Amino acid sequence: MSGAKNWHEIRRTMLDLDEDQIRTRANTTAARLADTTVLLVRMGDQPVREYAYGDTDSLTQAGKLGGFDAIPLPGGDWPDLPGGGRGLHARHAIVPWRARLNSMSNMERLRERTRETRKSIESLMPPDSIVSVSLRRRGALEQARIRDWVADEGNTVEDENDLVRANTLCARVTAATLSKEDGRGLAAGVGQSLTLLSDVSEHPSAPRFGLFAASLALLLTVVADTLLAPLPWASLLMPAAILVGVFLVHVGARVVKVSPPDWWYLAPLTMGLLMLPGILTTPPAWTPMPFLALSVACLVRWVRRDEWDDILRRPWPRFAFKARRAASTADMETRMGGLDMRRRVTDYPLHRSTLAVPPLTVVSLMTPVTDAQAVTQDAHPVPETLARGGVLLGADQTGRKAFVIPDQLYKGVAITGEQGSGKSVLTYGFMQWALAHRGDTADSVWGRGSSIVDFAMKDDHAVAAMARYHEARGERPARSVTYLADERYATLDMCGLLDGKDAAATATGIAAAMQYSFDDGDIRNDSLDVITSAMTIAVTAVRYEQERERSGDTRMLPLADRIHALAGDSQCFGADRAQAQKSPIGWALMALCGSDGQTGSARALGKVMRALAVERPCDDTVEAARAAEQLYGRPDSNGRNTVSDSTLLQRTNASRNKVRQFMACEHVFTPARGRLTWERILGTPGEYHIVLAPHDGRSLPERMDRILGAWLMYRMWNTMTAVCQGWQSQGRHVMLVCDELSMLAAADTRILCQLHEQGRSFGLILVFATQYVKQFTPELMDSFTGYGTYVSFNTSDPGIAQLTADRLTDSDGADGWTRGAVVNLPAHWAAVRTRTAEQTQPSFLVHVRDFESDPLEPGE
Repeated sequence: MSGAKNWHEIRRTMLDLDEDQIRTRANTTAARLADTTVLLVRMGDQPVREYAYGDTDSLTQAGKLGGFDAIPLPGGDWPDLPGGGRGLHARHAIVPWRARLNSMSNMERLRERTRETRKSIESLMPPDSIVSVSLRRRGALEQARIRDWVADEGNTVEDENDLVRANTLCARVTAATLSKEDGRGLAAGVGQSLTLLSDVSEHPSAPRFGLFAASLALLLTVVADTLLAPLPWASLLMPAAILVGVFLVHVGARVVKVSPPDWWYLAPLTMGLLMLPGILTTPPAWTPMPFLALSVACLVRWVRRDEWDDILRRPWPRFAFKARRAASTADMETRMGGLDMRRRVTDYPLHRSTLAVPPLTVVSLMTPVTDAQAVTQDAHPVPETLARGGVLLGADQTGRKAFVIPDQLYKGVAITGEQGSGKSVLTYGFMQWALAHRGDTADSVWGRGSSIVDFAMKDDHAVAAMARYHEARGERPARSVTYLADERYATLDMCGLLDGKDAAATATGIAAAMQYSFDDGDIRNDSLDVITSAMTIAVTAVRYEQERERSGDTRMLPLADRIHALAGDSQCFGADRAQAQKSPIGWALMALCGSDGQTGSARALGKVMRALAVERPCDDTVEAARAAEQLYGRPDSNGRNTVSDSTLLQRTNASRNKVRQFMACEHVFTPARGRLTWERILGTPGEYHIVLAPHDGRSLPERMDRILGAWLMYRMWNTMTAVCQGWQSQGRHVMLVCDELSMLAAADTRILCQLHEQGRSFGLILVFATQYVKQFTPELMDSFTGYGTYVSFNTSDPGIAQLTADRLTDSDGADGWTRGAVVNLPAHWAAVRTRTAEQTQPSFLVHVRDFESDPLEPGE
């Protein structure tokens, strides 16, 4: 079905066919290219760019067979032409009377012609030039005449020539340049490249002139009819007038050097019919006026022509009687050595400006030359077993869809590539599959009791992309989105205040998460103990304030007031400047002498904790009092602390610096925001997006996205080991997705390795992408590259390219998987290595679907 026509840019794809494959597909490909105009444009000394004007569906289908992509120009734009299209001198290829049919002597020469046709055309094009080839199907009369012509020219059976193949097309060649001198011979050279004729000439292009010439001939006929009809010898003069009119039409055609179309030969008959009434009766004097108006309109139409009339001109059809010519000696000699004494044989069967182009040449013309690419890729089609269904990736070089087998997802999906290559978009595809197939996938593989947890480290595009996916399906998803950088959103309980543990256990967990999040060795044993003591005091302080606000007990004074009351104590000098804190981080910094009042506020906070242990004894207050003794020393008999201020500042200095870094994003740790728990997220099927990237003008401080990402991973893994044992056997699964794994691996990478090694029993499916594989530790790199599915987009790093090639190849690069092949992967193409339950499959190339703008449809 033909749709609206548009201009498309033509680019070569990864499909690399040999000549035999091209010849096999040529018939079908050429059939899709009928009613198409191919336009080659050279701007200055730049490489030739190719465009096509035609139906998008037909061009797309032809491209899948022929190895090119047809990309519609945005907004229905038209291609740019040299000089803006102004001042172009256009000429058409034309078949001269002397031309005869040639033929290829063997298959090898035919293959060479196929390979070199497009290259030879481009080599003919000077700077600032265009070549246009408009194609159409042959008519029934033309097809029969071509067969007779081929038989007469070759004195043999016509089926041996490519011009009689089913999808031979008719072409009109236009060539135009800014300089007349540069353009001479260009149209003829292009026409010669496309045909099997011995000679091709050219002539200036004059679009729209034919209708003007015909209207002028009619006008002259009517004028002669009007003037000569009253004369007694009109019956004798009128035939002469007809001949004069025909003569003037042909003289006009010769002046502008055009080949008149067939319908011009109907002019004598038309003139005779128009003059017949004049012979019988005298026409009125105003009769020529309508024909004069018609001629003027046609003249205006001809004058207003532009370059696109030349480019898009369809090949003229030929309806006249079969052309004949005198036979030569060569025509009389048959291939068998006999003589054929016919005096006249069939002449060129088409209009002189219409060329017969066989299907193989059409495909060769349409497909860009391989020199336009840095490196061509060998054919790596998707294995048949991976083309049947599963998690859709995209289409391979042959157009077949490529999938990952769902029951192999538990082995992990590793995605690498440079920025903008398509890594994040592919992660959207895995999430869309996971949401769409909860109900029709076995519980042992995925199932209804499954969750998706997405760590968005670089940006929040995944949130918008998945929202569009749900909107397209008309769904109201059960999903939760939290932005760590935006204080307006609820977020995860970073400190574990909702875990139900006492203050000491909670503080130990906070200190361990902090140690994991920073670089290895940043927080050592002494600092870890100090942070644990400070956090014990901080957790107790937060819970005291929460209980005071919840109960409304007026006897529970705010901690800040109790601290201020101790300002008169000589050891608590400056305690009156202490302020109420919003989070455990703020209270911990006060306990480490890092807030207003410094050591005075810290000692006053310690005295308040000891007082609470007496007033309101419980695990939290008793542990907080003990932590205060460890930080500030046990009071002596006079109630004075035994640790001096200088010693206290020195002891807490390293820990204070670490805790202070979190004050720039203290809102992340406030109880008001920390309302989500990992146990709830992992245990409740749904879709969860944890965004550490900037949002709505708000962002985390430098490096804090990596530190908090590692913190989240630590708490998630501890929760998994506690509650997710045996989930895989229970049919419960969690898909973890991350668009930049290096940000989660900024600190200790042991948990990331354990997620892969031990995660299957927890029902974990890992889908991780990264641009910075070189930042991984050797242990994490070995783990990451060992995932069951490995997807690589292009990379310019030679080391990573070689590592990827080693992962993809089975024969040290002999199968085409080399470092160069990885480096030169086109945009949005990926090399994939995955497996089935039985064995690892050969690596293949896939054009990854744009799951952001083209989400999965129901049933995919």
